[in-house]
Amino acid sequence: MKKSRAINPAFLRWRFPVRKSGISFTNYGDYAMRPSIIFATAEYVKRLREECLRENKPLHRHTRFRRQELAPDEINPDVLAMGGHIARRCSEQKRVRIPAMKVSEWGHLLRALEIERVCH
Repeated sequence: MKKSRAINPAFLRWRFPVRKSGISFTNYGDYAMRPSIIFATAEYVKRLREECLRENKPLHRHTRFRRQELAPDEINPDVLAMGGHIARRCSEQKRVRIPAMKVSEWGHLLRALEIERVCH
């Protein structure tokens, strides 16, 4: 008959990661993955804006590039067919797998989904 072993707490920490505030901290031996998301707080943005206004510096704003819309005949036919497939699966409330693709293909797919939504 096998001897029962005590479970090592370090094994449990490795096997079942601890969740703190919605971000999972996974520990793999000595290497611990830490979240690296850094964002500006509202106070920082306000202070930066006030400093720029005091020193008469221009505010740095991100500009959105306006691009012309793709016509339905400009969209890749394979991507257009995939857009129809995704729209049908979503209307049936079923899962759909979207493969990895280039940014240009992603734009074509989003436009195909817009066209599919408008037409049907």
